[in-house]
Amino acid sequence: MLAPGTKLGHYEIEDSIGAGGMGEVYRARDVRLDRTVAIKVLPSHLSENKDLRDRFDREARTISNLQHPNICALHDVGHEGGTDFLVMEHLEGETLADRLAKGPLSANELLPIAVQIASALEAAHKNGVVHRDLKPGNVILTRQGAKLLDFGLAKIAVSDEPTTNSTFTQMATGMPSAPLTEQGTIMGTFQYMAPEQLEGKEADARSDIFSFGALLYEMATGQKAFAGDSQASLIASIMTSQPQPITTIQPMTPPALDRLIRTALEKDPDSRWQTAHDVALQLKWIQEGGSELGVPKPVAAKRKGQTRTAWIVAALASLAAVAFAALYYMQPEPPAPQAIRFSIQAPKEVVSFGSPRISPDGTMIAFNGRGTGGSEQIWIRPLNANDPYPLAGTESAGRPFWSPDSRHVGFFAGSKLKRVPVAGGPPLTLCEFARGADGGWGKNFILFDGASGDSIMAVPVGGGEIKGATRIDRERASAGDGWPFFLPDGERFVFIRFISDGPDEVHLGRIGSMETKFLTNGESRLEYVHPGYLIYERGGSLLAHPFDAKRGEHTGDPFALTEGIGTGGSGLAHFSCSENGILIYTEGDDPGRKLVLFDREGRIVDTFGEPGLYGRPAISPDGKRLAYSQIAEGGGGGDIWIFDLTRRVPSRFTFNGASNNAVWSPDGSEIAYVAIESAVRTIMRKKTSGSVQPVPVREFEAQAIVGHWSRGGNLLLTDFGSDAGIDVASIAIDSPDSVTMLTSSPALEAQGQFSPDERYFCYSSNETGSFEVYLRSVDPEGGKWQVSTNGGVEAFWRADGREIFYLAPDRSLMAVPVDLTDDVVLGIPEKLFDAPVQRNINTRNRYCPTPDGQAFYCVSLIDSDRVPPTNVIVNWTAELDQR
Repeated sequence: MLAPGTKLGHYEIEDSIGAGGMGEVYRARDVRLDRTVAIKVLPSHLSENKDLRDRFDREARTISNLQHPNICALHDVGHEGGTDFLVMEHLEGETLADRLAKGPLSANELLPIAVQIASALEAAHKNGVVHRDLKPGNVILTRQGAKLLDFGLAKIAVSDEPTTNSTFTQMATGMPSAPLTEQGTIMGTFQYMAPEQLEGKEADARSDIFSFGALLYEMATGQKAFAGDSQASLIASIMTSQPQPITTIQPMTPPALDRLIRTALEKDPDSRWQTAHDVALQLKWIQEGGSELGVPKPVAAKRKGQTRTAWIVAALASLAAVAFAALYYMQPEPPAPQAIRFSIQAPKEVVSFGSPRISPDGTMIAFNGRGTGGSEQIWIRPLNANDPYPLAGTESAGRPFWSPDSRHVGFFAGSKLKRVPVAGGPPLTLCEFARGADGGWGKNFILFDGASGDSIMAVPVGGGEIKGATRIDRERASAGDGWPFFLPDGERFVFIRFISDGPDEVHLGRIGSMETKFLTNGESRLEYVHPGYLIYERGGSLLAHPFDAKRGEHTGDPFALTEGIGTGGSGLAHFSCSENGILIYTEGDDPGRKLVLFDREGRIVDTFGEPGLYGRPAISPDGKRLAYSQIAEGGGGGDIWIFDLTRRVPSRFTFNGASNNAVWSPDGSEIAYVAIESAVRTIMRKKTSGSVQPVPVREFEAQAIVGHWSRGGNLLLTDFGSDAGIDVASIAIDSPDSVTMLTSSPALEAQGQFSPDERYFCYSSNETGSFEVYLRSVDPEGGKWQVSTNGGVEAFWRADGREIFYLAPDRSLMAVPVDLTDDVVLGIPEKLFDAPVQRNINTRNRYCPTPDGQAFYCVSLIDSDRVPPTNVIVNWTAELDQR
């Protein structure tokens, strides 16, 4: 026991609130903020376990982000003098368990409390937190309303002991749960567990809804929904029996509330209410009157007697209505349903937005986004809500794809294929595959893109062995297969076959067979939608191609649905369709760019050339010439140009239509770049004067992006694709077969830049879940330092090595002082200005500094703040009848 006056950090113990076998709870004073708090001291036998304590700390940080008026706030987690403790919001009131000991609640008393609890659950589930221990003892009734306690803290221990009361819940409350009977029988928490929890299956938001249903039942009747004399009989009751209807115990209960609770207590999670939001809406409807559905049976019967006379009058009036009905049926049929179009603006909570995918049931949109705090992950935007929420456990995720039942999202992150429930819960790793991407979810398998030039891969939906799902046709110069999408049977799928020397093709494949069927030519990802169309992009237009899924063949010619679809490399097209007639797409996000020179304060110094599709600027060592890539009007590949800053004249440097990533030699006499031909990437070097032909340095069949030419002149720093993923490698120009891997990890590590003395290099890595800039010694035995603090990409050195520049997630251009004289000393990152460059976090080289670091060439968007909206067409097939 802690005596009054004991101090734990800046908290001073005032009095003991309670004690139990799992710890003590105290009222304390936060002397720093001058407020009363509740201190829950964790028992030593748990706090001494470092793994448990670390896991608890991580979970506590998650719960501390739940800011809701009906959730008891977690203010702090502390460790002081060997004592671990929680600092909670101090609440005055009684627990719901204490209130229920006095008897059931009337409907007028129950409904406001129920709405508040449902609202708290909704807020938590949107943040990916599942309570897993909802019971009367975890609800406090205060003057301000109901407060939910210990939110999500049970979740850590559930996986270890799915059928026992959570250790961490006991740690947080400081009190053990009251047993149902004597020692040796089950604990009270069991009476509120969902069937899937008792079976040891993964619990999600719908498990909380079952527990909430049991809680509501007890509030309405004063009796527990399920009972048993032993652990076995109680579990059997929960698994197989239905509680007695509430209206037979409390006849004045609104029947609508009875139905709501019975739906919440369905054994099958799919048959319950699917979200706490839906439950809250139903409760509010009942609370507000609802209609006769919400009227207790005795009241409804009385009303029937009172209104009998009115029905007699109504019967007479109905005779007259017959004549009007005849006229009604002679009227023309009402117009057919019309398509409805609207746009959803990019949410203010994110600074980048991409790859929107609508769920098959048409209720949610998943997209890749980076929050203002720097974290990049998958976000979920319900169509019936205004605000999106990040999906926990999806940090550094690639493009999302949905499960057929709309309950899970699949994605790649850190060379691992994962699935995560959208209602909340930890992600499940299905397999590891370096450089895997995208995916399609079928009946028994998930298909995904392999490495560049590879076939489509398949893995069971529950995880397991990876197998090839297609076979590359090397004789036909196939450059790989990609973008699989399942047909309704969940066995057959369509995909793109990339052809090196001709147009790409759409093929039909089947799980378990390497035989494929050619369907048509096509160059973008595609989706099958009811009632029978393949949707894909061609030339910036979104096309619908009639298709018989059963016969596996086209039944007509393609036609355009809309124009201006946003696209990317290798067949990426930004559209998605649901199974119930909703189509979403984003427009091209490039209104035009210009080359602009900014000083360190963000003032425009100069603008160069006409607006165009510019990218990847690179300044010559003497600062007199600017190389950049430019895509010609009409699209296609790009070429490298050089702008003479003195004469203000641009000149074309490459002519193959597929060259990028120019880097200057240290004397400015040559440029190295990557040329792509027939899916083969070749690092080339070419003189910047005269008409000398380029000289190949090395060919790559996988990823290769040249990033920097060392000051010594013999090394090229390159983003190198290998079996481990994307890493930074050094290639010797005079011995190009010699590749030195400077990084090697499952994380994506790229954009390397040598320090002027070539002893170090800086680069970007997502090893922590978000991209950060790091500094590393070239010597494998040397050190490693993190340069950025809240996310960063695209690092460059000042020519004298005294500063490193990078872009933060919100596009702030940052500068970090560097001293390499004796040891590495890094200063505090300083924001210089907001760079008006593209938002896409995967866009490379959106700027470059001048050699002295006093100005910056930026590929500036003409409308830099524009993020394309997501366009939505509801009932899009209605427009087909007008064609």
